[in-house]
Amino acid sequence: TPATATVFYQWEISDDGVDFEYIGNTGKNFYVDDMYEGLYIRLKATGYGKYKETVYSEVFGPVEPDPSRIISVTVNGKTEPVQYWRDSITFELTNLTEKAEISVETYSDKAEVYFDEVKTKSCTLEDLPVGITGVTVKSTVDDMTSYLRINIDRKAPEHFDIYVSRYDE
Repeated sequence: TPATATVFYQWEISDDGVDFEYIGNTGKNFYVDDMYEGLYIRLKATGYGKYKETVYSEVFGPVEPDPSRIISVTVNGKTEPVQYWRDSITFELTNLTEKAEISVETYSDKAEVYFDEVKTKSCTLEDLPVGITGVTVKSTVDDMTSYLRINIDRKAPEHFDIYVSRYDE
């Protein structure tokens, strides 16, 4: 409690809000992302030295998903989930035509999705510039926004490498 106390912080998670386990984060701040969805979180603070006491924060949860979250990207019928703790997804696709479609699925159907400022949840390859190009996908619900960057490298007329990465603004 006193400002001069030396404290060790431990973040804990629980499936049920009762039995908690330490998750390895020891900072004062903790970023809650999608991997904690449905779980309960609390902070354990233990004083040592002159002030030896352990206190717990109120339990937070269950963690709800960001309603703007983009949960999958589909290219020409092949769908890959977007896991926000993973940096990127790579599609290596052959036999694509200009009509091949790229689309995203959002957690909430209330999300407004934009492909490079155009409000749509999908586009075709013919809508995109030739060569190495990138598309910014922005999904917004209320004040929550998620971003993806879809980079497309046209290796040959019908062979594309498509890299999807998420980023925060």
